Amino acid sequence: MNPVKLAERMLSSADSKKFLREIAMNYEEGQIFLTAVELGIFTKLIEPKSAKNLAEELGTDSRLTARILDVLVSVEVLKKREEIYTTSPMLAPFLLEGNPASFKSLNFSHKEGTGVKNKNLFEEKKLHNSCENQQRNPVLGFN
Repeated sequence: MNPVKLAERMLSSADSKKFLREIAMNYEEGQIFLTAVELGIFTKLIEPKSAKNLAEELGTDSRLTARILDVLVSVEVLKKREEIYTTSPMLAPFLLEGNPASFKSLNFSHKEGTGVKNKNLFEEKKLHNSCENQQRNPVLGFN
């Protein structure tokens, strides 16, 4: 067995999380990774499937689905044998929906931001501040 592959299998949980975070931060690979998280690809591939079967489940184009899956294989979050894909067993705990350690929560914070409990309240505050600035700026023609 290839020593590099053996070392990768021996990664601890912390190393696995760090590895996944690095993928998410690389723009192109990260976008594909986050799309896969959003679509639930990793959960669907806990049972091995072809790209065609997965595309039918997702309602996506099978050729484009295969291209996405091949990128995920190249960054080693998926495994591929012949034309069958499966989620990497070592990374599965961090990729499966419903697992508290899942990267699904990263996907949410990536889109929504963190620390904002009431988005509408946040938007109202921005609008209020904008109106105050308009009223105080006579140069721009506001009262």
